[in-house]
Amino acid sequence: GLTTGIPFFAVTIQGANAYTCQLGKGVYKSSNYGDNWVLVQNGLKDNMISCFGVYNSYLFAGSAGGGMYLTVDNGVSWFSKNTGIEAHTVHAMHSIDSTMYIGTQGGGVFRSVNGNWTASNDQLENTVVYCFAEAGGYLFSGTYGGVFRTVSGVPWKAVNSGLSDSVVLSLNYNGSYLFAGTLNGGIYRSSNFGSLWTKLPGLILNDT
Repeated sequence: GLTTGIPFFAVTIQGANAYTCQLGKGVYKSSNYGDNWVLVQNGLKDNMISCFGVYNSYLFAGSAGGGMYLTVDNGVSWFSKNTGIEAHTVHAMHSIDSTMYIGTQGGGVFRSVNGNWTASNDQLENTVVYCFAEAGGYLFSGTYGGVFRTVSGVPWKAVNSGLSDSVVLSLNYNGSYLFAGTLNGGIYRSSNFGSLWTKLPGLILNDT
């Protein structure tokens, strides 16, 4: 089962199964709504799994040094899926229709429509990519150098007006606003798909 006291990096659902990954422990699967978890890492050469993604009904796992892994049998076995990937630390995944995008450490963005990967970095000014979000027909990437958006993966356009912290670790869209979580500058939101960002009031922590 799961080990207490060790961080979890990601959780995802595929069909009737839930998957999670713990720091240095690989992938665990539950088929009973989380009551029990079993280790499923046959074929995984890197136990530092950082993210999951579902593409064409298949489950992918991104790792901290081994690149991308694929399972077609609900985690029973995993296969390396790195043809074309030049940076093997994967931070994020996102699928749009028949295309999957991954964000890497130093290699930027790669995309796949047929199982092989090609770089998608035209005008992407920073190649450390932490996260993705989809909104208004755009794909957004959060990087060590701010937020970028694209329609089809090429080219990217920087959209950082009003953003005072360029290290963007998380992005999310709620149907009205695009939100960006930064390393040291707090949370920002945009109502016009990144054209202008507004910083939100900081959280006040009360320890009493």
